[in-house]
Amino acid sequence: MTIRARREPGYVIVTVAGEIDIATVDRLRERLAAHGVSLHVVCARPQTRRLFRVTGLDRQVPLARNLAEALHALDDGREARPS
Repeated sequence: MTIRARREPGYVIVTVAGEIDIATVDRLRERLAAHGVSLHVVCARPQTRRLFRVTGLDRQVPLARNLAEALHALDDGREARPS
């Protein structure tokens, strides 16, 4: 798994490439939580969103359709809604 981070005012965008599944999501979450951050996945592709639902990853990691939706969820202090 490859992780890249880009700092923006008030948040960090992390791009992850490689296998992210139920076996690796906890490790990724632990690495990010060590830095005191929340993780929201931004994914607009219906096929990928469906894969998150089928595998149950949408219950582990909140999904957002775009960056604005994820930032809104963070501003509200809540998780993005899985859909």
